[in-house]
Amino acid sequence: MDAALKLAAKGGFEAVQMRDVASEADVALGTLYRYFPSKEYLLVSIFAEDVDMLADEMAQHPPDSESRTARVQAVLRGAIKLLPERQVLHAHIRALTNADPQVGELVDAANETMTSIITTAMREGNPTKEERQIARIIQQVWVSSMMGWVAGLHDKGQILTDVLVCTELLMPDG
Repeated sequence: MDAALKLAAKGGFEAVQMRDVASEADVALGTLYRYFPSKEYLLVSIFAEDVDMLADEMAQHPPDSESRTARVQAVLRGAIKLLPERQVLHAHIRALTNADPQVGELVDAANETMTSIITTAMREGNPTKEERQIARIIQQVWVSSMMGWVAGLHDKGQILTDVLVCTELLMPDG
């Protein structure tokens, strides 16, 4: 995974070639393919691991604000701090949009983890259908804004602005 990240940092999605990853990691190409059947699967696995790390961090150090909006915003600030550099995020986003069913399963799992992170910040216990929908929309704004940054449409700070405004609009009762 570190080898793939190193290559992605140099040249984004196109720079991550499985043969180069295997060489950089000093493993046989067949071994790499045994664990990661494609570069998309590898890159989404890394992204999913990052989301899992965020979940662990939030479980260990949950936001402590009285306001559910402020708690969700604290989680999103943490998520944005963990974003990789632009080239690496570009590689992740390209991989996330792959139509391979195996990759889709990883994407679904990462989305479910992120939904859980956000809904847990809203309140303890099982989330309502509305809270899950709010979390899903917040994620969509987050991903869309990350795509805008990767594409050079705005700076990284706009990601935070967009998700903060989104949470305020979707959860006005604070």
